[in-house]
Amino acid sequence: MEITSNQLHQIASDYSEKLKAISEEKYSFKPSPRKWSKKEILGHLIDSAQTNIRRFVIGQYEELPRIL
Repeated sequence: MEITSNQLHQIASDYSEKLKAISEEKYSFKPSPRKWSKKEILGHLIDSAQTNIRRFVIGQYEELPRIL
């Protein structure tokens, strides 16, 4: 478990630096009106992760968990 925790911390640290290195112009660029920018994609992934974490936590305490 210690190794996994350290590896996860390192990955988060590495990618945090990589994300900070992307210019605002590149981050916000939309290849076409129907495509998402890198910023929109990352925002969607963060929202989805928060929703899923909530589901996992609440699901542990519900007698009959349901996905909302």
